[in-house]
Amino acid sequence: MDVAVNFNLNLAQTIPQLKNLLDEGRQLLAHLKKEPSPTYAKIIEPLALFQDRLSRFWAPVSHLNAVKNTPELRIVYEEGIAELTLYHVELGQDRDLYRCYEKIATAADFKTLTPAQQKVITYALRDFRLAGVALDDADQAQFKAIETELSELATTFEQHVMDATDAWSYHTESLEELQGLPEHLLRQAADKAVKKGLDGYVFGIDAPTYSVVMGYAQNRALRQRFYQAYVTRASELGEAQFDNSAIMVKMVNLKQQQAVLLGFKDYAHYSLANKMAPNVEAVMQFLQDLLVKSKPYAAAEIAALKDFARQHGLFESLEAYDLAYYSELQKQQLFGFSEESLRPYFPVSKVLKRLFALLREVFGLSLKEVPMEAWDPSVQFFEVWDETGSLRGGIYCDLYARPQKRSGAWMDECQGRLFKAGKTQYPVAFLTANFLAPHAAQEACLTHDDVITIYHEMGHVLQHVLTRVDEPDVAGINGVPWDAVELPSQFLENFAWTSEALQDLPHDLKAQLLQSRHFQAPLQMLRQLEFALFDFKLHQEKHLHSAADIQKILLKIREQTAGVPVPLYNRFAHSFGHIFAGGYAAGYYSYKWAEVLACDAYSRFEETGISKEELGFLFRETIFALGGSVDAMEVFIQFRGRPPTVEALLKSAGMNKE
Repeated sequence: MDVAVNFNLNLAQTIPQLKNLLDEGRQLLAHLKKEPSPTYAKIIEPLALFQDRLSRFWAPVSHLNAVKNTPELRIVYEEGIAELTLYHVELGQDRDLYRCYEKIATAADFKTLTPAQQKVITYALRDFRLAGVALDDADQAQFKAIETELSELATTFEQHVMDATDAWSYHTESLEELQGLPEHLLRQAADKAVKKGLDGYVFGIDAPTYSVVMGYAQNRALRQRFYQAYVTRASELGEAQFDNSAIMVKMVNLKQQQAVLLGFKDYAHYSLANKMAPNVEAVMQFLQDLLVKSKPYAAAEIAALKDFARQHGLFESLEAYDLAYYSELQKQQLFGFSEESLRPYFPVSKVLKRLFALLREVFGLSLKEVPMEAWDPSVQFFEVWDETGSLRGGIYCDLYARPQKRSGAWMDECQGRLFKAGKTQYPVAFLTANFLAPHAAQEACLTHDDVITIYHEMGHVLQHVLTRVDEPDVAGINGVPWDAVELPSQFLENFAWTSEALQDLPHDLKAQLLQSRHFQAPLQMLRQLEFALFDFKLHQEKHLHSAADIQKILLKIREQTAGVPVPLYNRFAHSFGHIFAGGYAAGYYSYKWAEVLACDAYSRFEETGISKEELGFLFRETIFALGGSVDAMEVFIQFRGRPPTVEALLKSAGMNKE
């Protein structure tokens, strides 16, 4: 497969090359706007081809900034993002270009365009308005300045979280202090100590290390130390140079100013202008309904956990830094296994083998590893082929945590599908995670939670790679409403619980794992609702004065959602990258909104009458293939045969009992 991506950047040339490319784009735009009779072929297709060139140029820069960050790259990335933001705002506010789109939309032959092409124009007209095309010159300039500053602030926010995480470490020579931690983590910590010229063990608070410490360290003081370090990252309670307090306040206030400039009541209302949810009231009602349904179940789980902790020697109150530890102990007692004990059954090679077998069985896909230059030796590249022998696209897989890599798991575009003007370009995606890296020559092994993460991200990847749409603006994940974009990923998570995915487990252990599926699901539901409600409430605020205002909103939400008291020093918001650096501002509710769709879609696989293969192909040719070319609800109905209902979500969380 021809993937012409260069990850060995010449940083000295990157910005000059970008500026030359943007100048070329502006010249193209000036030429196109002179067209007296604008048509789709004359205006939109040339712009799409240029945008593809621009995206492919910037994709490796953006990706490396997230997975192989250096001080030199940061400087280039920040300057480049500023240039790109300015260019795209100029494009969105160009009144002459807007009028070209209007002429195409109102022309007599508009209905002769394909549905995908019509969507491109409809969405573009909406996005022009959301970018301020109708504003006067002074307000346009203000909107542009705000957009540029927001882009810079988001980058800095994310860098602060990354740097604060990398900067913290804990060194100990006492093995007794580390009782309960699994051997593989101790080996990694010992390796880190050696690299630092120290005896004993060195731990960080990268997500995989932190989660294991919190779930298995018997030493309560150690758990509290790690918890406090983790929840105060990038705040005024951590290192001052990484404090995100002022950034958060500024970002929320700037977003509010943007919304008001465009005539919206607040940023939450502005955010919904391009989403499935009809209005703010519908989102709040949706979240509150789930809150009401989940609270009794979650309260019962907390009561049982508190009782369990007392039986196991915790005579003080159950604290936030005790939750993971006693939950893991309780899970072991109830189901006879721990997440860590599952690792030997999930070596990465077998996890991928089982996943690929499932993709072949259900969706008719074959994934083949091929050599490809990448940014780290651990990165693998896979081609995706369908049952007809047709190449559909490619995937870069980067699975392991390391310094200078953003935390979490995500999918991003490397290049999009393009079959235009004699050009054949297959879509390629990045699939990125942060699992514990392999030790020495041993293969990395995963928990089942990690396995679910891979399936989740693969759902996003497949929507990008399997698109059948030839219009880049609505192909793959493009043009899909933000509150529907998690549908394929959350749908695919369900297959991580199937017999095919778990076939390497002994029969009894597999049965125990399946029995544990609903364990504390209502508590997890409550946690996600806390994030969603906080995000949505925050972006309805008219003006914030300080980070203390943000903390007050969070504390108010926690009065409804917290199962146990959360320490006042907890500064969760300061590292909430989804809403401050990840595009989910006033949109975090999307995870639950899309989960309703995903659970209901998967429930059709659980019903009798249609084979798994037939349903898999139907899902592939609707949800995966149609992207944003058809309304999200219409696509769902094409697959499910009816609008979604919430019952399947409640069932998946074990909350459908009377």
